[in-house]
Amino acid sequence: MNDGARALDVGGRKVPVQVRRSARARRMRIEITTDGAIALVHPQRVPEREALRFLDSQRDWLRERLARLPEPVPFRPGAVVPVQGRPLRLVHDPAAGRPRREPDTLVVGGAAADFADAVAAWLIDLAAETMAPHALDHARAIGKPVRRIFIGNPRSRWGSCSATARLMFSWRLILAPPEVLDYVVAHEVAHLVHRNHSADFWKLVERLEPGFAPARAWLKGDGGRGLHLYG
Repeated sequence: MNDGARALDVGGRKVPVQVRRSARARRMRIEITTDGAIALVHPQRVPEREALRFLDSQRDWLRERLARLPEPVPFRPGAVVPVQGRPLRLVHDPAAGRPRREPDTLVVGGAAADFADAVAAWLIDLAAETMAPHALDHARAIGKPVRRIFIGNPRSRWGSCSATARLMFSWRLILAPPEVLDYVVAHEVAHLVHRNHSADFWKLVERLEPGFAPARAWLKGDGGRGLHLYG
């Protein structure tokens, strides 16, 4: 599948567009992510220029759909961000040192211009500190090694497991309820044994994280889509 990145003017707004040619696609389709990006998927037999003409013809529909999306929540003083399922209000105190988590707030020091980056860095570090030990515990329980654990910001997946035992997780999972993060960690560790989504795979996920179904449903629904609004 070949990817290409572009931007489309929709009502005076430049919207990122990812163009994907898919061997599985039977028709052209447009997907809109929660953060307002557009994915245009077209079958291999359809020339890209034809797919782009189709996208262009859907501007009115896109404008309407984009207008319905919830407003993003930038990392700025006063914003409320869910962290491990609990709302934290972001507070800027220039005299503060490293970011400090209090019961209902996250106090961030330094220059105002660096505020958003400092919040993001703190969340990424917290995600790594939370997910890595959990993943290693699961891996030991099933007798499988993990070569590396990486925290990233993928748009289309919450985690991955490579054939070389490298695990990747989205830092945005630290914004989800703890049981959701736990489910994704168990899911990817289970792929160290089963490189598929067979019945045996799901049995192993259930063994690692009993009762994971509600967390999976939350992530596949509005809860998961909402995580992309932050930052």
